[in-house]
Amino acid sequence: MQSLISDLDRRLSERLASVEEQAKQDGEHKLMTISMINILDERVNGMDSRMTSLEKLTKDLHLAV
Repeated sequence: MQSLISDLDRRLSERLASVEEQAKQDGEHKLMTISMINILDERVNGMDSRMTSLEKLTKDLHLAV
């Protein structure tokens, strides 16, 4: 599960980096796009921490059972 999360995180980071680079080249919607990228990045990081917490909780539950 952790390797899947790591792989998805890596792929998403690569994709966000390419979108961010493209946004820097496009001046018309630059500020809005960068703001949207920052919001997405915050949400993904929050999701990653929630997934990690859920994985830990699942392991603890299996140990308790």
